[in-house]
This record gives sequence, C-alpha cells and structure tokens, in this order.
Amino acid sequence: MIRLIYVSQQAKALSEIEISELLVKAREHNLSHQLTGLLISAGKHFLQELEGPAAEVTALYQRIEQDPRHVNVTLVHKGPIAYRRFPSWSMSYQLLDQLEHSMIESYLKILSLESDDVAKAKINPIYQSLKLRLSE
Repeated sequence: MIRLIYVSQQAKALSEIEISELLVKAREHNLSHQLTGLLISAGKHFLQELEGPAAEVTALYQRIEQDPRHVNVTLVHKGPIAYRRFPSWSMSYQLLDQLEHSMIESYLKILSLESDDVAKAKINPIYQSLKLRLSE
C-alpha cells in the first residue's frame, strides 16, 4: 500500500456543480479500486492525497496527469505506508477559506522554488496544519 500526494491547477475554474460531479465519479471509482483519500480545493488549485494498492494509486495518478481539467500536476510525495490516514473516506472533499488558501499558495510557492528535499521539509508543517484544521 502507498500514499501519493500531488498538487495541480484547474485548467479552467470548475463550478461547484462540476466539482460535485467529479466527486461522485471519483468516489465510485475509488470504492471499486480500494482507494481512499482527500481532495482539497483552494481557488484554482487542488491538493490531493491518495492511498491504497500501489498499482491502483499509480494508475489513477497517471490518469490525473493526462486529464485536461488539470495543469501543472506536481508530485509531492509517493511512498509506502503501513496504515491509511483516511480509511473510511473514498474521497473526502474540502473547500478552503482564504486563510487556508494562503497556506496552499505558500505550499505551491515552496514547491516551485526549492529542491525536492528542501521543499518537502518546508511543506510538512503547512501540510500538518491543514490536516489538523480539516480534522476539527
């Protein structure tokens, strides 16, 4: 089992209806492929964490990379896990407020400016803050 985290931008801003439709399809797909995770939307940005069988997670990420609704798809982390963070969420969804959106903007800026190791070290506290906020 692995965890994969990526960020991307929407090629064009999606409406609430379009995001709802996307979530319905994602949840159906994820349930049938033993995938769980979290999708965060902040303005035109997505941050997604996927977890499940390696082949299934990798196949889904490759589909996302080719999906015309996403641009600037950037892999943040991919690695083995001993347990799921989101065992009961086929796909949780969070729309962030302005403060949280600023956190994602910082996250994306760090990704674009730093080497992978430095970026991951700087991003972890931001990511942990988002996780705490979303679990409240």
